[in-house]
Amino acid sequence: MTRQTRNLKSVILACRKVFPAKNRQAGMTYVELIVVLSIFAVMSGVTLFNYTAFEDKVNLQVLTSDIALEIVQAQKDSVYGRIPVQSVSLGWKPSYGVHFDIVDSDIGNKAFIYFADINPNQSYDDSSCNLPPTQGGGEFNITNDTNISKIEVFYSDGTTHVISDLTISFSRLDSGATMTSSSPLAASILYASVTVSSPSGSSVGIKIYPSGRIDIN
Repeated sequence: MTRQTRNLKSVILACRKVFPAKNRQAGMTYVELIVVLSIFAVMSGVTLFNYTAFEDKVNLQVLTSDIALEIVQAQKDSVYGRIPVQSVSLGWKPSYGVHFDIVDSDIGNKAFIYFADINPNQSYDDSSCNLPPTQGGGEFNITNDTNISKIEVFYSDGTTHVISDLTISFSRLDSGATMTSSSPLAASILYASVTVSSPSGSSVGIKIYPSGRIDIN
């Protein structure tokens, strides 16, 4: 017997003493299996929770950006003097706006409207004011799980007024925002706030100031 063969035999015998045959053939016990499955379940739950929170955050950011962009677009279209496809009166000054109504059966908290203020009366009258999609207007439907949950007006004296509808409009030669509602609004508006929320309870507010400035927080 060569030295290499004797060494290999010694290693095999040592392994048999450390790991008896019954241990080498045994599989996972029920306790071990339960522990492994529990760890896997916890890891899956944490991953799913993080993904849901991330998805909610992305959806809120998308919706707030869409609303802010449409308000800015209304300001730009009025200042630049864009003429809509609808017929307008002689001497009409370009006027555009964004309309919210979270209790209206046609709009509700899952949509908002970009419109041309044809009158112009700084308010949304009906669907005849809607710009066609080819002109970037009309009703914008919220397709994900987020929604417009609250509309508020904040005044310079520190008071707050919760309202169900709000129209933000702009007219040519004035970049400032005009805010109207079916509810009476005082003249001393500090800013208006449109809050969007997700099913998980997260929310983001969009502040619109009379100067035309927009903040997202």
